[in-house]
Amino acid sequence: MQTRLDGVLIVRDRQVGPVYYAKWRDSTRTQVMRRVGPAWVERHGSEWRKRRGVCPEGHLVPNAAAARMRVLIDAHEQALADASADRRAGVGDTRVATFEDVAWAWHAHGQAVAGWKPSTVRDRRSTLRVHLIPAFGHRPVRDLSPDEVRRWWRSLHDRRRKGGRLSDRNANKILAELRAILTWAADDYRLTANAADGIRKHRELTSERPDFYSVPEVQRLIAASRERDGLMFRVAAFAGLRRGELVSLRWRHIDFSRTLMHIVENVSARQDARVKDNEGRTVPLAPQLADALLAWRPDDPSPDDLVFPGTLPGRKLDGDALSTRFRDARDAADLRPLRFHDLRHTFGSLAVDGGASLVQVQAWMGHADVGTTMRYLHSKSRTEDAALLGTAFAA
Repeated sequence: MQTRLDGVLIVRDRQVGPVYYAKWRDSTRTQVMRRVGPAWVERHGSEWRKRRGVCPEGHLVPNAAAARMRVLIDAHEQALADASADRRAGVGDTRVATFEDVAWAWHAHGQAVAGWKPSTVRDRRSTLRVHLIPAFGHRPVRDLSPDEVRRWWRSLHDRRRKGGRLSDRNANKILAELRAILTWAADDYRLTANAADGIRKHRELTSERPDFYSVPEVQRLIAASRERDGLMFRVAAFAGLRRGELVSLRWRHIDFSRTLMHIVENVSARQDARVKDNEGRTVPLAPQLADALLAWRPDDPSPDDLVFPGTLPGRKLDGDALSTRFRDARDAADLRPLRFHDLRHTFGSLAVDGGASLVQVQAWMGHADVGTTMRYLHSKSRTEDAALLGTAFAA
């Protein structure tokens, strides 16, 4: 009979407020810690206690946090048990295991143990179903050869392929997922080599540069919008927030005295989540934004209150509905048909053109790779550079 494992709930004070974490040792005696969710608690001396009032949606009172911790522990143990049962049944034997067996085991591990974001779970599931399992699902994983993988890789770029040629970017993402699956499986399935190693990704050459609005165009967009929507478009364009970060912004995230915003919450696949890579970032609060937000702020708001609340108390705005209203305002202002996300590109482009360094803009936008930020160099005015060269050539 398997022993029922118990864990301990820990409250950590984060920028978003108190957050519950679950900590326990699993059946392999490995210590595990998982984020449970925002805690509806307050300080009471050196301890935490349940806050008064109605717990808003998305937050957890102690009993609800304990129940969710139980779910996390059970899911973790089930993933370990399934992997152990597979090995005993021979699924882990490379003579029997198919690529499909390995791929879904990898996906389950990522969801239950690695803590993938909901959008990551959804996207990788889609890649498995649409691309990788149809290509390799029936094959014994040990029998996959580099030549077989190379033939598949070349087929992704064949214009005669059903569904058409994949873009270099999408093909590279699929190859990276295949390589990750085989790397993860190396120990449990005793793979002697990764059949996807040695295949070079395509250089993602593209003439597509991020398009953006000028400041006068942003003002026209705001003028064609309702007050709240106009302010949200202003924040997106002048602070570079993603849509999910914008609807998750709370008053405690805005520090008017230090003229900055902390970006620590997001919405992923319609579920609350941390920002990318589970890390927050800080964005300067331009004077135009500070003045507009101060005018919008209600008298004595609760730090937990959303800056742009939804229709129902404590609920976040629907992101898709916001994008629809953006398109309506964009068309009413007779602007180019850019996407809501291009307001984020507007911030990056205007910041670089205004003299901000790539390192600064990378930090403000939360880019993991400065190469992503370099896309905005194309919008930078070359007037000063041209004057510099003119002086050099005259000399």
